[in-house]
Amino acid sequence: IPGFVAQTLQLTVGNGDVCDALECSVLEMKKNEKAIVTTLPSLCKDEKLGLKEVVAEKVLLTVFLEELEKVPDTYSLSEEEKVAYATARKEVAGKLFREGRLILALDRYKKITDMFSYVANFKDPVSKEKAQELKKVCHLNRAACYLKLKAFREAKAACEEALKEESSNVKGLYRRAQAHLGLGNFSECLLDVKRVLEIEP
Repeated sequence: IPGFVAQTLQLTVGNGDVCDALECSVLEMKKNEKAIVTTLPSLCKDEKLGLKEVVAEKVLLTVFLEELEKVPDTYSLSEEEKVAYATARKEVAGKLFREGRLILALDRYKKITDMFSYVANFKDPVSKEKAQELKKVCHLNRAACYLKLKAFREAKAACEEALKEESSNVKGLYRRAQAHLGLGNFSECLLDVKRVLEIEP
């Protein structure tokens, strides 16, 4: 491929440091493993690799994972550390969303909501409140990703998870209305829009 430069890259998986094709591939690899990755040109645009514009039907990349450093298991973190870790991951997901890297953003947001699936067990009330808020926001952000991907059922489900935490959340209601519209559920869409207008006239 014209412009391609073979090189050794150092990255934190999930931060969006490299193209989506490499991000997703490395997640599935083990140390000293070699993989031939077949991907779409849109998933391998990366200036570091000299692949700013790729004109081809598909692209084959050869990837060799030299080193692998495991991230600490989030289960072993304290409640306060979990909140700090999730906050940092949410910022990364927001950056990925703004860059249009929706699949990676979705994965980041899902990991956070999964991490806080048992917030009720938190002992520290401050950490518990922050974790519940992070969980709700990440469900709402997942819904935004799904709406952009036109995955309306998934968007609706993500909104409903957020609305369990706060039933009158305007973003949750509005995004669920958008999902209902995309699914052709016009009466449910109208109900959510009316509820939004009642809350914020």
